Amino acid sequence: MGADEYWGRKGADIFVIAKRDVIGGSKGRFHDTVRDFSAADGDIVYLGDVFDQVNAREADKPMVQITCVGGGSMLQIDLHDGNGWQNAVLLKPSPCLALGELVASGNVVY
Repeated sequence: MGADEYWGRKGADIFVIAKRDVIGGSKGRFHDTVRDFSAADGDIVYLGDVFDQVNAREADKPMVQITCVGGGSMLQIDLHDGNGWQNAVLLKPSPCLALGELVASGNVVY
């Protein structure tokens, strides 16, 4: 639990973000970091565990967003549980990625 750092290998990698890491009492103060995320290589960030049985794409309000931070893109989630947006994973060295494109291309799955 807490802030983990991941590095992939050559080619496509799958990074699974666990619910306990995102909401384990840290309220967004800790987040995982993928140090070598590459959408072009086919890397995938899987958030399915975070949402359990909730279909985040069909929710009335957005549950996933990306904010641009220095040298990366912060993937944030909102479980609509009163805690607001929480940092889930920082994708580096990606400048500022568009969530819609990442979802459409299968790089972010939830």
